[in-house]
Amino acid sequence: MTTTNRLLLLAMALLLAGACARTSPTASTAGTPAPLPDITPHSHSPALMAVYLAGLDRLSPERVLAYSTVSDNDRATIAHDALRVSQAVRQCGWADLPVFPEFHQWLDIHLVSRLWENDAREALTPTAEQLAEAYTRQHADRRFPDRVAGQRILARTREEADELAARLRAGEDFTAVAKEYYASLGEVNDGMFANLPRDRANDAIFAAFWSAEPHGPIFGPMETKHGWLIGRTLAKHPAGPIPFDEVRDTLERRWRIERFPTWREDFFTALEQQYGVRRLLPEAPSGDPATPAYEMDGETRTLADVNRLTPGVFGDPANPKFYHSLTERAIRADLLLASEEAARIRATPTYRTLHAALLDQARFQAVADKAFTTIAPNDADLRAFHRTHAERYLTPPEVRLLAVTIARNPESLVEPAALNAASREAWQTITKLREAFLAAGAPEDFDFSEAESTGAVRVHKPTQWQSIEDFGRLVEMNLVDAKEGETSELLIDETSYMFFHVYGWRAGEAAPFEEIATRVHDDFMAAERARLVEQLLTGCDSGS
Repeated sequence: MTTTNRLLLLAMALLLAGACARTSPTASTAGTPAPLPDITPHSHSPALMAVYLAGLDRLSPERVLAYSTVSDNDRATIAHDALRVSQAVRQCGWADLPVFPEFHQWLDIHLVSRLWENDAREALTPTAEQLAEAYTRQHADRRFPDRVAGQRILARTREEADELAARLRAGEDFTAVAKEYYASLGEVNDGMFANLPRDRANDAIFAAFWSAEPHGPIFGPMETKHGWLIGRTLAKHPAGPIPFDEVRDTLERRWRIERFPTWREDFFTALEQQYGVRRLLPEAPSGDPATPAYEMDGETRTLADVNRLTPGVFGDPANPKFYHSLTERAIRADLLLASEEAARIRATPTYRTLHAALLDQARFQAVADKAFTTIAPNDADLRAFHRTHAERYLTPPEVRLLAVTIARNPESLVEPAALNAASREAWQTITKLREAFLAAGAPEDFDFSEAESTGAVRVHKPTQWQSIEDFGRLVEMNLVDAKEGETSELLIDETSYMFFHVYGWRAGEAAPFEEIATRVHDDFMAAERARLVEQLLTGCDSGS
């Protein structure tokens, strides 16, 4: 196949990939352009996520490698993935694949609105007095537990941990060794962490960090449930009130979030007056694309224009409110695109780089979709995949479990001070219960009746075998590697504190292929797609 024919096929794939459909009479009909590639600001496009999380306007290999805090690790990974996509598109000649003019406009609408909203919210600045008032209202009654900051490497084996510890004790830089080790596992991580609280950490691990001197020698290797830990303490913060400086950024962010809706309404009201906006849509529109919807700057916009300005919005075309809601969205998009703010945003490196990166993403997705259509597993392929990945298809383990829970945020309490006091009391109550339970030897017949009589404490008795999936995501995650006779640390979710004790544990059983054939097929296709995408990222011949 010639290069020209290959590019023509890929161009056709791009035009057909990922249709962005809307159930609306104003959507594409005969004689209008085909649907656009389905790349939206709500999707998990690596390029899109990168601009908001990793500063894609400054993206480069050096920039990716410069991330140095644990909170940036995911951002660096996303940015790295986006960079690989863009490089593959250019190296393989896919940058010339055509894209609808409408798709460029569609990107412009979304990017201008998102970047404008980010900039506008950040421009709102509270005064020192407003921040002080917010701190008093939200945090004055709160206290931090003991906290530590440090570095850690979690090695898979004792041999690896010993080798890493020897290098660190010989004077190698902890950050460099951590990055190198995690890179060998396909991860971006420098081992840094900050403000790990005592009440959310494993007791033994926290004690190891707390007992070490800040910026002193490393400790470990130390065996844990998830591997061999090597650690180094950087700072220790004893329990006490939450310092203002530690929550200042959070206070500012909340202040902006609370006030931005009012500011936004005022902004668009002023633009409506500037451009002379008049609503023309009848109370019960038919949905005819030629129906006048509104007037702006002396020009009439129809429902066809509304559809163009609101791509990717779904609704019920039988409901007249859908068209009125759509029209309000279109008016705001139209006003924003005509404003000086839009011109400013389009001139920024962030806008230009993101626009280009999303086009790369759309082209790459089209190439991958075209190649993916060639994958057609037969029964033998699926059964072989089922055998090879048998551990995936075990039924969930079963346990006989004692679970003790206490609510920490009673719905009747709305004042921050009352909520914080209630949470502290709940924490103290369940801590004492756990200590008494362990001191008694964790018997099945331990008497919780006095605690239960208050109505706040709930006890799930280990009367029968149950799947670990029956206990909610938080408990399930902590049960995956649990052992019989083990008592958990205190766990925290959105509404409660809890602990559990495992009285019995039995592994899941293999599920027959016939019972899960559909799931195996889906897993096979997902694995093949991941393999194919990786091939496309590393070589231009695979799948093209």
